[in-house]
Amino acid sequence: MSSFKIIGTIQIQPLVGAPLAEHSHPSEILQKAGLEAVQEAQNLVQAGFDAVILQNYGDSPYFSSQVPLETVSCMAIIAAAVREAIQAILGIEVLGNDPKSALAIASVTGCDFIVAHLKSIEGSVPLSEPGWAELLRERERLHSPVNLLTEIHSVPMLSQMFKQLSWADGVILDAHLWQGPEESAKIKVPLYLKLEDDETLASFLRIKPKVQGVILGSILRKKNEKAMGTPAVLDTKRMKEIVRELKGIQRKIKTPKRKEKAKGKAKGKVRKK
Repeated sequence: MSSFKIIGTIQIQPLVGAPLAEHSHPSEILQKAGLEAVQEAQNLVQAGFDAVILQNYGDSPYFSSQVPLETVSCMAIIAAAVREAIQAILGIEVLGNDPKSALAIASVTGCDFIVAHLKSIEGSVPLSEPGWAELLRERERLHSPVNLLTEIHSVPMLSQMFKQLSWADGVILDAHLWQGPEESAKIKVPLYLKLEDDETLASFLRIKPKVQGVILGSILRKKNEKAMGTPAVLDTKRMKEIVRELKGIQRKIKTPKRKEKAKGKAKGKVRKK
């Protein structure tokens, strides 16, 4: 993904088999969740978002690794429907952390990237874990063009992984963990910041860090009045306000460069005379 991207997360309602799913026919559960996901995707794109992530947020409590087959089936059908409905960049995230299933879903539905969560164990290097070895080989086996974005959850993990991150196509970092331009400069792949609350958004707007994009999730939604773990409704007004603020700072960052170029051309013309 080139240039600065504003990425919105679609928190899909509980899918078939999830504890919080409605007690109705599986096809009805899927249809309801799918229709809502398509509508949210269209709303995000109309509001100015450049990319969308589909996330099985409502399936908590999450599996620690591989999810059931019914979850993969539901995610694939919903992803295909959303892919048909929007032209924006589309990603898949299978919670708790099943990047292999996410890769399969994204590859067959024409999605552009997946999100995988890296977790270090006893200080080990996450990219040397068997799951990552399998994931990178699986992408080659499928001849898949899908990009792999890796989400990091701690500063110590980040400091261990500067060289190993070259295997990834991008890194997602929680805005609370952002250590400044010197540390982020060590990451040689595109960096995306995750903004989950008003505090991190305000900090981002103030600091204006040079990153490839931002990912917005719960901050886009109204206060949840549903059961805990169930996605809340998108706050369309707040969503549009955030997009205007983010696009505004990007214009301010780019404007001085254009002026400098214009001054340089003017000086060149004077010298020629």
